[in-house]
Amino acid sequence: MNSTRNHTNSTVRDRNLRRLESNERERMRMHSLNDAFQSLREVIPHISKERKLSKIETLTLAKNYIVALTDYIMRSSSSPSSCHEQQLSNIANNLRFRSSNNRNNNNNKT
Repeated sequence: MNSTRNHTNSTVRDRNLRRLESNERERMRMHSLNDAFQSLREVIPHISKERKLSKIETLTLAKNYIVALTDYIMRSSSSPSSCHEQQLSNIANNLRFRSSNNRNNNNNKT
């Protein structure tokens, strides 16, 4: 009887240890993911630097920025004499405008 109890206690301890290890791995994974989102937030242009963008806002802005830059590259390859700095500034401003509109639309839904 005592050996069964020891085996059960050992099994419970092993299960608890595996759960703790799994929780730690998940915590590390989430820290890594959050660090990646923060790095992305730092490189995409957006209106308000005071308010942290949500994950969905960050992904949406990054996607829009990639689309805008792709469009810019496609257009600039056909007209190399255009002012690249002004076009990049326009892309960033357009992205900020979209960000502001998306945020306002999301606030109106709640």
